[in-house]
Amino acid sequence: MTTAGKTEDRSVSFRLSKELYAGHSFSDFDKRYFWAWTDFMSYIDFMLLFTIACSLLMYLFIEHHIFVQTVGFLAVLTEALLGAPQLLRNLRNKSTEGMRQMVVMWMMGDTFKTAYFIFNDLPLQFWLCGCLQVFIDIIILFQVYLYRQNIGVRSKKQDVPD
Repeated sequence: MTTAGKTEDRSVSFRLSKELYAGHSFSDFDKRYFWAWTDFMSYIDFMLLFTIACSLLMYLFIEHHIFVQTVGFLAVLTEALLGAPQLLRNLRNKSTEGMRQMVVMWMMGDTFKTAYFIFNDLPLQFWLCGCLQVFIDIIILFQVYLYRQNIGVRSKKQDVPD
């Protein structure tokens, strides 16, 4: 094979790899594509940097009560908001396809967990976030009722950010 042939092969290979990885990555810092990266390595990069940064902060500020309480509250709040993306997707799609039994189970689990927080006198942030989680579950359950006639309706841009 000639040198020109090798160069041509490399250029085709580079163009193909560029097309495969065309899109957005972690290093683009484009907030519209924050959790919609086109390659898995960007996800790994972000999670690694996030874990290192959080671990370093916790190591440095472990003695500060306010910092530890804030981290705990953010963790509980993050869990409380797990249903929010589903709520928004249902609203956008005007459908709750495949969610009927699942929502009731979510709500039962979240209700029991919140009751446990309240009856065992856990700190305020636990039962506030538990109540928020149950409230989101109730809204999703209402969506199941509201969109019960729209079974099978899906948005074409379902997983693409606005």
